[in-house]
Amino acid sequence: MFARVFLFCTLSLIPLRVATSQQCEPAEQSESGKALKGHVFKSKRVQNPYECLMFCYSEFTCQSYNYVMTGNFCELNKRTKEARPEDFVQDETRFYVRRWKNRGSVPEMPAESCGEIKASEQGMAVSGRYWLEPQETNMKSKNFLVYCDMVSVDQAWTLLARFSNRDTKNWMDDSGDWWYDSAQAAGETADPSYNADMISPAFWLVSGSELKITRNDDSGHIPLLQTTGNCLSGQTFRSKVTTYGDFRNGSVWSDGKCLGKCNVQYGGQYLTTKGFGQASCSGDLQGADEVGFWCSSGWGGSVIMIGGGGASCSDADHGIGTTVAKLSSFKIKEDGRKEADFGDSAWGYKALSYSLNLWVH
Repeated sequence: MFARVFLFCTLSLIPLRVATSQQCEPAEQSESGKALKGHVFKSKRVQNPYECLMFCYSEFTCQSYNYVMTGNFCELNKRTKEARPEDFVQDETRFYVRRWKNRGSVPEMPAESCGEIKASEQGMAVSGRYWLEPQETNMKSKNFLVYCDMVSVDQAWTLLARFSNRDTKNWMDDSGDWWYDSAQAAGETADPSYNADMISPAFWLVSGSELKITRNDDSGHIPLLQTTGNCLSGQTFRSKVTTYGDFRNGSVWSDGKCLGKCNVQYGGQYLTTKGFGQASCSGDLQGADEVGFWCSSGWGGSVIMIGGGGASCSDADHGIGTTVAKLSSFKIKEDGRKEADFGDSAWGYKALSYSLNLWVH
C-alpha cells in the first residue's frame, strides 16, 4: 500500500505546479488497493488522477472518490470511509481519496446525523450548527439545521426541543400538537442558549438510543439527567412518546401510573433546577433513578416525570409538561388549575430565568 498526496488551490484550475494561490485546502491522502463501496453518486471516465480530483472539487457534495486504475474511471462518493467504515473494502483495482470538506457545514452537503459528522471528522468536530438530511423515505422534509453537541469523547448529541415557562402555551396546548403532529420547526432550533420554547425537525426525524436534558444557561451542555439502557431503542423521540397512546384534545393519559419508564443518571446543576425536586425520592409510582412518560398520581400529572412519583413523592406533577388537571390531560376542565412547561409542582413557582433543552444521541 502506498500514500499519494494532492494539493488543490481554489484560485484556479490551472496545473498545480504553477498555482500560487494562498487559498489552498489541506492535502489529500490516497490509499491504494482500497475503495468505498455503495456511496457513489456520479462517475465518469477521465484522463488521469488529477482530472478525477478536479471532478470531485467541481461537485459540491463530493466527500471522497475512488479512482479505477484499470480504465481511468472516476467514482465520486457522497460519504467518507470515516463515516462508513463498514463499506471501506479491499480493491486492488482502485485507490481511494478523501476530500477535506466538512460534512453538514452547508445545506447542500447535509449529514445523516451529528454522529456521522463526528465520525467523518475523526472525532475532531466542534459543537455548533450543522445541516442534516431526513432519513425517513416517506418524509417530505427538506434538509434542516440543528445544533450538535460534540463535547463527549464518544458521543454526539442532537438538540431536539426546548421547554420554557416564559412564553405562551405550546407544549401544553390543549391539542397536544407539538408532541404529536407539528411538522414545522418553531423557535431557535440551532441555538441552545435561548430561553423560549422550541421544537426542531429532529424531534420527529432523528432517531437514537439515549436522551439528555440540559439547561439553556449552561454553555457546556452538561446533562442534568441522561438516560441509560437504550431508552429510545432506535426511535425518534416523537415515536417514543406517542407510542403510548393518543392524548390529543383532552384525552386522559393515565390514572395512578406511568405508561413508560427509563433509567437515568443525574449530574450538573440538577439539585438546583426546577423539575428535579424528586430526584432523590423513590415512591410507589416510580423510583428516584427513573424518568417516566405520561405519569399521573392524585391530581397531578406530567408528560415526562423526573424522579420518584406517588403519594410520598409529591404525586406526579414534576418534570416536563406538568398539569394539575383533576384527570391528567392537556385540557384543564376545572377552573383555576395550572400547567407548566417544567417545574417541581404545577401549583408552585415557575422558573422563568432559564429553560430546559432536550437532546438525543
